Amino acid sequence: MAQKAMEIKLYRQVCFHSQQCAEKGLKAVILEKGKKLRKVHDLLELSKDIEDLPLQVPVSIEELDFLNRVYRSRYPPDIGLLPHGEPMKGDAQKALEIAQRIFTQVGKILERKA
Repeated sequence: MAQKAMEIKLYRQVCFHSQQCAEKGLKAVILEKGKKLRKVHDLLELSKDIEDLPLQVPVSIEELDFLNRVYRSRYPPDIGLLPHGEPMKGDAQKALEIAQRIFTQVGKILERKA
């Protein structure tokens, strides 16, 4: 969805679906590794749940925080989605790139299990 939204310049949707991709990917790894899944949407919290697992998720804390800010503003206030207002093309590209890296790595982790 994020890629399709990017094609039609729906940047808010790109950001939202990128966060969702990252969240579901991290949760898939947590479940696959047999850990209990907490009901949390915060990517930084989810990353703590995989810290002790033998895997690498190729994103920084700053990138996870960026996606968190996108999600926290799911129901945007008057100021807009991000501190500077509505997401712009660059914000959407950044969110999509982060999500793609997570998605690719999660796919590799899950393939090892199969």
